[in-house]
Amino acid sequence: MGRRVELDGSYLYLRRLEYDLLTTFVQYPNRVFDRDALLSLVWGADAFVGERTVDARVKDLRVRLRDQASAPRFIETAQGIGYRWIATPDDEGLRGRGASADAAD
Repeated sequence: MGRRVELDGSYLYLRRLEYDLLTTFVQYPNRVFDRDALLSLVWGADAFVGERTVDARVKDLRVRLRDQASAPRFIETAQGIGYRWIATPDDEGLRGRGASADAAD
């Protein structure tokens, strides 16, 4: 089952990992997360996935949010470190504070 978020007046349905990644970012705006931290927070400490999995899922989330790495609106790359959420509740275009979401029907 996906999760629904509203972006600029349209609903998006995110996969569980995309949603978990999104909520992790919006809970800590402007905090730079290295890949290991994201792996632990989103996938869990016992997950058997590599750091590049984080890159792939961030790329997928950017596509869903219509965000661009070259001109980010939401997720900024911290070169050589990881990623951070740069949008604020006033300008992010997501419903409510952060990623307000409902379980998809």
